[in-house]
Amino acid sequence: MPDYAWALVHRSKAHRHRRAYNKALADAYRAAELDPVGAWVLANKIETDLGVGRLERARSDLERYHSLDGDTEWARRQLVTVHLLSGRLGEALAEADTAATRCAVHLRMRNWRLARQDAEQLRSTDECQGLLHVALAVSGAEGVAAARPLWTSLTGAARHPDPRPLMETVASAAVQDWPRLDAWLHRGLTGYDELATLADCLRILLHSPGADRSRHAPRLARAIAARDEMRARYAE
Repeated sequence: MPDYAWALVHRSKAHRHRRAYNKALADAYRAAELDPVGAWVLANKIETDLGVGRLERARSDLERYHSLDGDTEWARRQLVTVHLLSGRLGEALAEADTAATRCAVHLRMRNWRLARQDAEQLRSTDECQGLLHVALAVSGAEGVAAARPLWTSLTGAARHPDPRPLMETVASAAVQDWPRLDAWLHRGLTGYDELATLADCLRILLHSPGADRSRHAPRLARAIAARDEMRARYAE
């Protein structure tokens, strides 16, 4: 029943956008049962599992995804994400073959020079993502004061044309706008993968030269708690 599976996939995405994750999972899994050879159906299931922290299930499905003639570049990006979220940095680096994925891995490994090199390349295709990663690399290597002009630029860029909550949250932490950061943390982000990325970014800022650790540390703890609580809630 591919047509019905198609409807379930779209409803699953809508549920995920509204953070109704139990409903999103139910629709994603049911769609995969109805259309077991649809690469686009399985891709939605993988994204839904990543969104709630079911990392090994996503990894297993990515292996099967390759046999369905799906988008190999998308699958490789997702596999890098799974390895990163699982702490398998060496495997993530081995799979990373784009500026965006290499940069994400280098940041986690604290290879600031390589991260900045890839981030500058990324700016040619995605200015906001590239700028975020350059700012993180400079913060890690030289300190928050050296990176402040970059963070100020990102704060403006992340709001137009549509707000990017993850970027605005990290930028607020970087410029030490504590009320704005707390407002974003209270609002929360969508999905385990975004919460995990936020925690990684805040950890970089916490350990950057010149950081106000007494204020950064409790905010990082909040992000980690939210990440871990979400994964525990939807564990199989």
